[in-house]
Amino acid sequence: MKGETMNVAVIGKGGREHAIVKMLANSKSVNSIYAIPGNAGMREICEVMYRVDEDDFDAIAGICIEKQVDWVVIGDAVPLSLGLADFLIDEYGLTVFGPRKKEASMETSKSYTKNLLKKYNIPTADFKVFVNYNEAKEYRIGDTALCA
Repeated sequence: MKGETMNVAVIGKGGREHAIVKMLANSKSVNSIYAIPGNAGMREICEVMYRVDEDDFDAIAGICIEKQVDWVVIGDAVPLSLGLADFLIDEYGLTVFGPRKKEASMETSKSYTKNLLKKYNIPTADFKVFVNYNEAKEYRIGDTALCA
């Protein structure tokens, strides 16, 4: 692997993905970077695929195959929560940095995360999950965190 460079796709359009693109651009191990969909600030650093939505899994896979992407970095929580990592790995065998859909729930669902922490006795603040707005409104907060 020494001396080889790779093509990288970064999925997302926010500040996190911009920082990832900027960091990758400084790496001697990276040949080309493709931001999907990216943002205007990334134009000077990499090739930006403006017309591709983060939830268009087939289009993302197509770009990765066409551009011979060696590594896909999924920075945004939304495509992770929709299962993009699962799709790219299971359907196309691509190498992905980012959790599968189930594990991404820790980022996208506070109630999922709090229940997981409780299940495995991992210290966390007390909490209560509400599905009814009026019950939540009437609940006395005290030292308890509310999760949406």
